[in-house]
Amino acid sequence: MLIYIDKEFAIAFEKEMLAIDPFENPVEDNAARRLFELFKNYPDLEIYSDVTNEEKNHIRVFKYLLNLNAVIRNSDQFKFAIQKSQLPLQLLAFSMKRHDWAKKFEAIGGLVFTIDDYLTKINEILAFEKTFRFVELKKPFTWYDIAYISKLPAERAFVTDNYLISTKIKREKNLKPLLRILSKVNSSDFVFELLVDEFKLDWNKMDWTNFDNEIQDFKDEEDIDIEIKVKRYSSKNGNTRYNFHDRKLFLRYLKVEVGKGFDLLPYDHNIINDKKVIVGTIFSKDTYDDFRSYYF
Repeated sequence: MLIYIDKEFAIAFEKEMLAIDPFENPVEDNAARRLFELFKNYPDLEIYSDVTNEEKNHIRVFKYLLNLNAVIRNSDQFKFAIQKSQLPLQLLAFSMKRHDWAKKFEAIGGLVFTIDDYLTKINEILAFEKTFRFVELKKPFTWYDIAYISKLPAERAFVTDNYLISTKIKREKNLKPLLRILSKVNSSDFVFELLVDEFKLDWNKMDWTNFDNEIQDFKDEEDIDIEIKVKRYSSKNGNTRYNFHDRKLFLRYLKVEVGKGFDLLPYDHNIINDKKVIVGTIFSKDTYDDFRSYYF
């Protein structure tokens, strides 16, 4: 994750966080604490700021950042960095006001927060965090219940799942609705990448020609411009670097987690079960750690 943080934002954020009454303003308090958690406990950040070397040791936000991250680069390095083609997945900027680089930053998928709007914007993102427990739902779950995940910037979805494409009914009820949702992401060249264990999928029994034709027909009919890549590995020989059990879908700032897999539908909603779909955001340390472990 790349973050830019103004010195003045860091100072103002500390004062504001201390002033928020968690009883009077629990929503604002939660947003501020989530951001504080990012500054305090997220390792492997690529940090940029206008803060000087002397000031780093006297402003508490930067002291926390430096506990887990060795370097804070300067503003000129930041402006150069966001011109590069290869950037970290998540891009966050925190400033006192919108700078002249903000539009460019947002154009490459970054999120810009100012001291006046960061609480509102973080709360809007935190509203994406939901758990759909099937046994508690008043109506049967459909993938369109999480259609809102397409609202945040992304150019790629990465999925770990061995059975999502294994049968036509699973593709109809699960893969295709997910592709419809992801087609709404604001991206000109979106990629859906599926990583599967060929041993569990039974790769050699898949009719890949029929699969390719079916998906291409679907994309043509729905006018969906998504590139679909299926990447395989095998757990049988023990030589792979992959050994995935949990089933997760990653976007740029979001994670969707499903216990046994994304081939959830159809299901009998009259039967009591423990199925659930969990949506997390990058403002959760657990989600951030999953990105660091899975997303490559």
